[in-house]
Amino acid sequence: LGGPGGVPLWLSNSRLLPGPRMFFESLFLRGVLRDGDLDPVCVNYLEGLPPHGAVLVLEEIANLDLFRIRNLTAFFIGICKRVAAREPPPPGRPLRPDFSPPRMATRGGRMSLGLPAPRPYSLSPPRGGPGGGYN
Repeated sequence: LGGPGGVPLWLSNSRLLPGPRMFFESLFLRGVLRDGDLDPVCVNYLEGLPPHGAVLVLEEIANLDLFRIRNLTAFFIGICKRVAAREPPPPGRPLRPDFSPPRMATRGGRMSLGLPAPRPYSLSPPRGGPGGGYN
């Protein structure tokens, strides 16, 4: 369910500073964006940018032909990452916002998502000879 006037709750409840928040809300209020066009994670990326960087991202979104973009969330995050690479960090934030995907654990020199290793398979013929039958 959306917040006041069609603004998504995830945006209404965000920690964005007033300037970027009002600009972002205006995109929904003017119908440039609709609730459901973006995943809530988008606001996290904006929160990691200085206010003028967040406004740059939103200005770019506002000036796009959104109907030509298949995955608007991925596109939005890509713009945030590009802006973050050029911008100094906001006060009180680390030198560079961590816009990287979750880190993968290494297991025996191999990358892993913490799942068990796949079972090795054999290229030898099945037991019972080439026909595969058991005698």
